[in-house]
Amino acid sequence: MELIHTATGLAPDGSPLRAGRSAWAAQRRRRAWWMLAPMLAVLAAVAGWPLLRTMFFSLTDAHLSQPARWQFIWLENYIGQYGLLLDRDWWGAVGNTLAFASLSVALETLLGLSVALLINQPSRARTLLRAAMLVPWAIPTVVSAKMWSWMLHDQFGVVNHYLLQWGWIHAPIAWTADPSLSLFAIVLVDVWKTTPFMALLILAALQMVPADCYEAARVDGVPAFTVFRRITLPLISPGIAVAVVFRMLDALRVFDLIYVMTSNSRDTRSMSVFVREQLIDFQQTGYGSAAATLLFFTIAAVTIRRLGYIAAASLLVFVSVFPLLYAISSSLKTRTGLFSPELIPARPTLANYVSLFREQPFAHNLLNSLLVAGGVVALSLVLSLMAAWALGRVQFRGRGALLMTILAASMFPQVAVLSGMFELVRWLGLYDHLGALLIADLMLTLPFTVWVLVTFMRQLPKELEEAAAMDGVGPLTLVFRIFMPLLWPAVVATGLLAFIAAWNEFLFALTFTLSTEQRTVPVAIALISAPSSFELPWGALMAASVIVTLPLVLLVLAFQRLIVSGLTQGAVKG
Repeated sequence: MELIHTATGLAPDGSPLRAGRSAWAAQRRRRAWWMLAPMLAVLAAVAGWPLLRTMFFSLTDAHLSQPARWQFIWLENYIGQYGLLLDRDWWGAVGNTLAFASLSVALETLLGLSVALLINQPSRARTLLRAAMLVPWAIPTVVSAKMWSWMLHDQFGVVNHYLLQWGWIHAPIAWTADPSLSLFAIVLVDVWKTTPFMALLILAALQMVPADCYEAARVDGVPAFTVFRRITLPLISPGIAVAVVFRMLDALRVFDLIYVMTSNSRDTRSMSVFVREQLIDFQQTGYGSAAATLLFFTIAAVTIRRLGYIAAASLLVFVSVFPLLYAISSSLKTRTGLFSPELIPARPTLANYVSLFREQPFAHNLLNSLLVAGGVVALSLVLSLMAAWALGRVQFRGRGALLMTILAASMFPQVAVLSGMFELVRWLGLYDHLGALLIADLMLTLPFTVWVLVTFMRQLPKELEEAAAMDGVGPLTLVFRIFMPLLWPAVVATGLLAFIAAWNEFLFALTFTLSTEQRTVPVAIALISAPSSFELPWGALMAASVIVTLPLVLLVLAFQRLIVSGLTQGAVKG
């Protein structure tokens, strides 16, 4: 006996069955486009339009002080007498960026593979190792830069102290000031912070290798290295390739780490730093937009070309956690105590924390970051859930192209849309308001949340949706009342990762906020100043770093299983 429902347009006999199904499918496609429309509109506004305006400005002589007064100069910004292709500073920034990206990604891949293999081994300490590994990744980039700048300080840094004590060097080294070492120091910090990301993606690939392969090799007595070279490495190569591509995209658009550690030094200036300098510091909208356009196409071209266990585990925990512990230690020291690199303060004090809130509007900055990150996550999840249903559950023409377009939006470097985004923010009257960051940060979070939630949405049982359709349930009710409870772990994990990205965002916050009261915490930390121009407030900086970092670390540790699961299904299977 056939089940018939009038909402589907099916008749009791079999003759109009195909027509009824076609009508139902057409209705689902229309609803899919309706569900996609808000996400596409927002993505077009915060990514597509600013990028197009940046490319447009690159053909003009526009100036930031008078953006409405411009003339076409066509390719003069690129190949003219003073164009980018003849600018030594631009080519220096290109060389720095390529050197940084190549070296950091290579080291992060090797270390990430080693860490993933270590954690993949069955052990009671695996949970501890995974938690320790996630600590550097949870720390905001600006905080990492400040912590390591203090640790690498030539006179009072803990690194020089122990290298001198062990006899490995004979004089203090200016790690971030020496032109021959500054880029190496930045790579070191980036490798420390981002290796966990590589390890997580590679771990996801390792966990998908069938156990039967290893059992057969064990029965045949195949040596461990041969098993790794002939079985493990070929099977996880796609996962490694995904990890390398995503890290290469991030490394090529690096801004905050270099800006905070070495400011505008020519020896380390990246392409993103060069672009912002031209756009904001020199106010050359046309020239800076040309540089941003070249950076965008450079990244697009790269994308298209697609000891014992205990010792290693201890080293992993130490390397991951020590910088944070040293930051906590420094935040509890007095001004004179900061000159001593001991890990345990002789006279611990909370004076740095008290002065931070008394002399700086840091509480207001924290609230700003919370409002911006929370608002961005809420908007991203609502838009992404609707779009994920349309892209993950409905078959329609152009779906694959839309998914690739959303992925392409995730590879936009922030500086590539900076001039267009600046124009949009000023047009909306949101300059020096948190609303500007709420809009701009969607460019960072929306593509990621859509991709991850599409993967989870595809795995839900079809029977649920068919039963809902029989009862006349609409797509919004289906997504938010029926699918949401099943997607809740994925939504929490995705929302947490988006929250960290929005909380850490630095470039937009630095550019679109001017007053102290409107700053978010990454900008506030980067711009903390001492009463004297001859003093760096390392105690206050470390106190601020601890306040900003500890909640994120605790969140990451609390949801580490959800994060690993989300990356496993989203990055590798999707």
